[in-house]
Amino acid sequence: MAPNRRAQTPNDHENGAIAGESLRCEGSANLIVNTKFGKVQGTEQRTIINNVDYYAFWGIPYAVPPVGNMRFLSPVPHEGWSDTLIADKEKEPCVQLNHNARKGPLLHRYGKEDCLYLNVFAPDFDRESDTKNPVIVFIYNEQFRNSYNSSQYGPDFFIEQSVIVVQIHHRLSVFGFISAEDEILPGNAGLRDILLSLKWIQNNIALFGGDSKKVTLMGVQGGAVAVELLLNTKEAEGLFHAAILQSGTSFSSMYLQTEPRRRAFRLAEKVNRASSSTKSLLKNLNDATAEELMIKELTALPDEYSLTEQKGLLAFGPVVEKDNEGLLAEYPENIVDRLNVPIMVGFNSREGIDGALTYLNEPRYLSFAEKYFRLHLPIRTGYKFDPNDDAYLKAIGEVKRFYFSNGRIKVRRPAEYVTYIGDVVSMYPIDYAIKKYAEYSLSPIFYYHFDYAGVLNENKKKSLNISTVSDGTWGAVTGDELCYLFVCPKLKEQYVKLNELDSDDILVQRNLVRVWANFAKHGDPTPDEDTGIEFKWLPYKKETNKYLHITNTMEIKENLYARRFKFWDELINKWRDDIIVNTNSGKVAGKRVKSILENQEYYSFLGIPYAEPPIGERRFLAPIPHEGWPEILECKKERPACSQNFLPVRQFPRYGYFGSEDCLHLSIHTPRLSPQEPLNLPTVVFIYNEQFRLSYNGSKDYSPDFFMEQDVIVVSVNHRLGALGFLSYEDDLLPGNNGLRDVILALQWLKSNIKYFGGDSDRITLMGNQGGSVLVDMLLFAPKAKGLFHRAILQSGTSWNSLYFSGGSRDKALKLAEEAEMPSGTSKDLLSNLQKVPAFNLTVLEPNVIHADESRAIQRGGMAFSPIVEHEHPDAIITKLPEESSIDIDIPIMIGYNSREGIELVERFLRKPQYLTFADRDFLLLFPIRTNYHFEINHAIYYDAVQEVKDFYFDEGYVKISRPGEYMTYVADIMQFYSVDYTVRKYANESKAPVYYYTFDYDGEFNARKKFNLKDAINYDGTWGASVTDELCYLFVCNSLRKTYAKALKAEDSEEISVLKNMVKLWTDFIKTGNPTPTKDGHDNFVWTPVTKNDKHCLLINEEMQMKTNLHQNRVDFWNDFIQKYKEMAVDGVIKDQKDEL
Repeated sequence: MAPNRRAQTPNDHENGAIAGESLRCEGSANLIVNTKFGKVQGTEQRTIINNVDYYAFWGIPYAVPPVGNMRFLSPVPHEGWSDTLIADKEKEPCVQLNHNARKGPLLHRYGKEDCLYLNVFAPDFDRESDTKNPVIVFIYNEQFRNSYNSSQYGPDFFIEQSVIVVQIHHRLSVFGFISAEDEILPGNAGLRDILLSLKWIQNNIALFGGDSKKVTLMGVQGGAVAVELLLNTKEAEGLFHAAILQSGTSFSSMYLQTEPRRRAFRLAEKVNRASSSTKSLLKNLNDATAEELMIKELTALPDEYSLTEQKGLLAFGPVVEKDNEGLLAEYPENIVDRLNVPIMVGFNSREGIDGALTYLNEPRYLSFAEKYFRLHLPIRTGYKFDPNDDAYLKAIGEVKRFYFSNGRIKVRRPAEYVTYIGDVVSMYPIDYAIKKYAEYSLSPIFYYHFDYAGVLNENKKKSLNISTVSDGTWGAVTGDELCYLFVCPKLKEQYVKLNELDSDDILVQRNLVRVWANFAKHGDPTPDEDTGIEFKWLPYKKETNKYLHITNTMEIKENLYARRFKFWDELINKWRDDIIVNTNSGKVAGKRVKSILENQEYYSFLGIPYAEPPIGERRFLAPIPHEGWPEILECKKERPACSQNFLPVRQFPRYGYFGSEDCLHLSIHTPRLSPQEPLNLPTVVFIYNEQFRLSYNGSKDYSPDFFMEQDVIVVSVNHRLGALGFLSYEDDLLPGNNGLRDVILALQWLKSNIKYFGGDSDRITLMGNQGGSVLVDMLLFAPKAKGLFHRAILQSGTSWNSLYFSGGSRDKALKLAEEAEMPSGTSKDLLSNLQKVPAFNLTVLEPNVIHADESRAIQRGGMAFSPIVEHEHPDAIITKLPEESSIDIDIPIMIGYNSREGIELVERFLRKPQYLTFADRDFLLLFPIRTNYHFEINHAIYYDAVQEVKDFYFDEGYVKISRPGEYMTYVADIMQFYSVDYTVRKYANESKAPVYYYTFDYDGEFNARKKFNLKDAINYDGTWGASVTDELCYLFVCNSLRKTYAKALKAEDSEEISVLKNMVKLWTDFIKTGNPTPTKDGHDNFVWTPVTKNDKHCLLINEEMQMKTNLHQNRVDFWNDFIQKYKEMAVDGVIKDQKDEL
């Protein structure tokens, strides 16, 4: 302990101190700390037992007061203060109504809306020393509705262990957690308060003698829930380094409840301020008084909520946000990110006393609990009971028979009800959470059970004071451990007396604080450094199920309440509508899905991991097979797509980064399951990406309902994109093409496991769209993919396009490192440096590695990171360009494009046709396929070639504002059509495989992409036919159009449904047999003829199916002649004016 120094006064240094100095005030024994927001003056205090000096700083503001127009919104950092802030008085907690009978009159209001303050309690320290104290940040709330006055829990015992204590106030209930599920009001403002305070602590705690790298977040009840949620929040990474969760978990069914937007607007109605939009909601609720909002809060819940939902009552608490990049983007049970901070978690032995307090006060009310018993599911199960169904009554019967003598709640036995309510509200969910952590945490988990009942059990005493019976009130109630960790003011005399007597209570208190403080210091409650502790608290393992039992002694035990927790495990699994499939990696639990087609359903297994997460030191490296999972893996929700920087090219305009690096999952949708016998159903594996930069999120975009009707299994695969999937240094360490390796590993997993889902491992079709089609095409040439699929469908993309295999991958990798301010000289340096850069930064910086004029200079498209030709090495996927490889394809191929792919590519010219003047002036000439030559730009021969193209595509030889359709045709030909047609000819002429060629030309109500692209158009010239990806909504259910499908399916003569049925039948017959029309039956006597060497047969898909030959041959001939003509003129790969050679 540093000696006290009192040689300076505030006036001596008021103007001369710099940020970071700590000044003591002569005579007053106060300390001034110059924080980054301004100076704060604390007061000197002494601990209650050992009289150790410390400093208290009460009410330091960390945010602008959330009042006025800031009510309900995310907190804004405090702007600071100019005068010294006298931090000597406790601030009121955040506004609330009392819901705890132990604390006083129910529904009594206290607190203020201006409440975003924190308190710092720091041991005396030597500011010149490099030694810093660990920090505990204490958060307490009760179900996000109530908190406490800061002085209720004094820091004395932790101070004596040289631990700084910080207490945080955050907003509660409607003020902290109202949500409209949109950008204006996403919810979770109360959690954002905590996050902002943690940032304040990181920036300032060193000035109080604290170690910013040893911050432990400690929460009780709702505070524990908040801490747990922040454990799974990327924004909180690095802000704390250990976590203590006491008597609370976000796995409880009470938290993260659904439909918060409906509750918000219902609350507005209840306070007579009905609103029609989020903006009006905010305005109207800002006009309401705090009392109005809090009193009506519970009425925002749907009627009979606890009966119908089987969950606790919590109107406003944390929510899972709609935004994938929101603060809370996923439920904890669906997160597979590896936790990497040590966690201490546990509960008290009689947590149920609080929930049963009404019955302990009036046991006769237990007769009503028996008569009107309501089932409460302890965790989110993904299902609920219909209260009018026999299953609900059967489940209630099971619960009653387990917990209550003779299956009935008796007035004389309240203890049974205490046990029941404690298990469902707190104890089982916490045990469940601990088992979850043990599955995926990289750091140790320490499990405890506090069972001591002594003089310092303040909460229990208060409960018993309002109880008329004591049956079942042994042990410790919720929060009883707090008066052993902190000084509870009303027990001050007791502490002194107990200390003098050296009683059991004070021994428990000393041991508890010592263990907690050790955890804050070392991440280990019984470290080797502390030789005074006589036992070793080992981390929790599911295999041994050991925990620390805390009574008057501390003892390691195992199988805590095993019988009771097993009951809930079995009950939940029994009634869960799970579809369990046992794969080679472990069991997966899927779900039944109601099809859009009447009276049909299928089974979905979403987000099955096929590889270990490519994160941390695995980033940029080849995927490795997932090691499997010991318990049933819940696969009922889509997992995020792979990290990418999203552009508004689908039905919903939305910009920015989204997704996750932990993304190597696949989803399986199957029409049937039969554990008894093999079904041998064909499987289609669908891969979608846009130029290897963007992808989609599984069935949230495209649902498989129509394939299910045809008895075809659908699999969607996530693979890495951009630099994360295709960074290359062109050596063995970073060869590139890991995104391709991801898909190959997924196919290997399917080869071994698809049989368990009813699939035939010898009938797998690989189907891709856009970049996904290019990927499928590349795998046709990859020896390591041989035998993993048996047919291929290529939709609107081919690897022969000049956009792909552009080269220069090492230079691009080094350029990316420079852009990230991580210049690197070797592949090892590059890997190490870029593994430290956030994925968000990488995706944003990727486009910068390509020079804006590169495409114009070499007349081919440019991509930052995509598949490459690798150097020869044992793990190489592609070592030759397709044109340098022998075309040894022996599986059937379906390949095609959409008739007006150029609509999306020239969308801006349809909105602003005047821009076509620039398209003419700065005409972009690109070769549609790779050539081994290019023009030297700004040479006469280059301009002659440009004019040659213009004369072919544009009336009068130039791009007209009035005729964007001509430019649309040109762009579609160079970007898509010609390369697809060229591929068809190559494969038909040089391979043994049948090639089925199509053009999708239909324009109907399901052309979602085209409708999106044309929504702001003012010129529709040339916009007939189908835009890119329009065909997908005639194969899958595009979920943005579900109402349109529903209407069309009810119509007797829907042309869209007729086209859809024809397409699905063609595609699924090809998937089943390798021939889209194996018989004339089911195709109206129509036969799709494959391409031959002499005849380029092409199916034109419109309201009627028609076979055409040599479609658009004039455009094909133009490019054939153009490419050959200039190839003959190239010298050393360059075409330029001959006079320059003189």
